[in-house]
Amino acid sequence: MATITPTASTDASGAWVATFTNAGLGDGDQVSTGVEVPQLLNGMCVQFAGTWGDDGSISMQGSINGTTWTTLLDIAGDPVTATANALFQVAVLPRYIRTLQGEGQAAVTAVNAYASGQRG
Repeated sequence: MATITPTASTDASGAWVATFTNAGLGDGDQVSTGVEVPQLLNGMCVQFAGTWGDDGSISMQGSINGTTWTTLLDIAGDPVTATANALFQVAVLPRYIRTLQGEGQAAVTAVNAYASGQRG
């Protein structure tokens, strides 16, 4: 299983951005390492964008301890999971985030997940 290592940075406006690049993943190559979310963010959005194939999906997961992971929910209570380009506002801010590609989803060929938040 390949593991994706995200990058995280803060831009000039103070917005924090984590980028997860899922490129050319095969069956079972679906998980990223977790990235710690800065404290004091007053909100977070997740955007999935890229090249999708049939039946491809990616979810954004969160964790408090970096060990136990759960799919994040948006403000409507729906899972932050996409099968096409999408933007979600996350309901709860976890300490860590990561992406998880669905099982058997070799069709996700080059999808980026971006998590962004503004410091309060």
